[in-house]
Amino acid sequence: MKTTTSHRAPRNLRTTIQKIVFLVFVLGLATSTLTGCRRLLSRQPDKPPIIIILIDTWRADHAGVYGYQRDITTNIDRFAAGAVRFDNAQATASWTVPSIVSLFTGVYPWRHGITRATLDGEKGVKSQPILNPRYVTLAESLKAAGYATFGVSANGHLDPKYGMGQGFDNYEVFSFSNQGQVNDTLKKWNRQLRRTYRKGQPYFLFIHYFDPHHPYLPHKKWLDEWRPGFDPKSVADYTDANKFMKKVSKQFFYDNPAEMQVLIDLYDSEIAFVDNSLGGLLSKLPGAKDAVVVVTADHGEAFGDHRNMLHGSDLYRETMRVPLIIQWPGRQFAGRSVTAPVSLVDLYPTLAGWAGAAPPPYLDGRDLRALPDRPAGDDLLYAETHRGDEHHWMAVISGQYKWMREEDTGVEMLYRLDQDPSETRNLAESEAEQNARLRELWEKRPHPAVLFEPGDTGKNIDPDLEKKLRNLGYL
Repeated sequence: MKTTTSHRAPRNLRTTIQKIVFLVFVLGLATSTLTGCRRLLSRQPDKPPIIIILIDTWRADHAGVYGYQRDITTNIDRFAAGAVRFDNAQATASWTVPSIVSLFTGVYPWRHGITRATLDGEKGVKSQPILNPRYVTLAESLKAAGYATFGVSANGHLDPKYGMGQGFDNYEVFSFSNQGQVNDTLKKWNRQLRRTYRKGQPYFLFIHYFDPHHPYLPHKKWLDEWRPGFDPKSVADYTDANKFMKKVSKQFFYDNPAEMQVLIDLYDSEIAFVDNSLGGLLSKLPGAKDAVVVVTADHGEAFGDHRNMLHGSDLYRETMRVPLIIQWPGRQFAGRSVTAPVSLVDLYPTLAGWAGAAPPPYLDGRDLRALPDRPAGDDLLYAETHRGDEHHWMAVISGQYKWMREEDTGVEMLYRLDQDPSETRNLAESEAEQNARLRELWEKRPHPAVLFEPGDTGKNIDPDLEKKLRNLGYL
């Protein structure tokens, strides 16, 4: 007869096993509960994140997506494939301060009045008007619509002491710096951005890179490709701000085309250096795939075009036409291009529209969200540059015509942009009627006076407008 032997574990061992099983069960339950809580606490915002990436001094024709043959914007070109490209985007001025204030306030330079500034050598900004706090900035509108607001700039003109930080919860400015400090700030903010997004709050992030601004610094990774054996010491006079400006003032580069090409190579290496950073930036920002992302510039740069160098002294195309690439939420209209003339002043109402914000009633721009679905019209754009006692220019773009006047001399220029995109044939005399039409458009432009005086509490405010602002809670 077969017998069966039963082996039972000792009491202590059985007790230990039971405890382990119980602990596993409790840990599993706790993990499940925490996961559930995390899901309850983590929810996608109802509104898209809004991200502006602005690259200082970047002219549109130095980007692959706009036809540049040199491969310096690989990551931006890849981004553009999933976005909408605006082929005729214009700055409101040809230098940083009035251009970015227009972006922040939604009004043209003559209305915000921040049109002048002076620098104190390499020490930084010597003087600059203060943005009147009565303006409701883009950041303030988005904040009122529920956005957490972040801004970082490497350009000293955007210092908060000039009113440029209005509406930003988190704001950092570095005085004329390279991208390193900007990128370090973004790394520092990354956890806070993710935490904000997981809580279901949308965020607005403004990023301003300074690198392509003169003096242009050499980046060997690209210069070695274009100039084998390149020695950075060979351009020491170009990377020193004072020495560089002396050469510019003596018209050295006009008379030495080979040296002008060296400058262009340095400038392109700066653009490529920024583009290299952008490669991983968007992948690290929470919700970037579903965000509204704007990639643009504040103005362009001249390299002998129209016998001019740098920027800020006129309103020709090389300093006024800027890249503008916008990723729609859900990447709607991906790969589409828009030929209608648009302005950086249009960004405020466009972004406020996506945010469901209530912008102030005085904005000069229009909402760009409808443009990919409609043909180009005779949209009017304006611009003005008045950097110092000299260099006062104004411009009007109406359809394919562009009119300019240099106020100091009274000289007027008229160009047909579709036939003469480089603006080399002045038609002011041969098409006198068109010239007079656009001049009248400038003279009869809406709201020709400063709205809120810089550095003041606001003077000469239209009573009806003030009533509207108060009713909306802005004043």
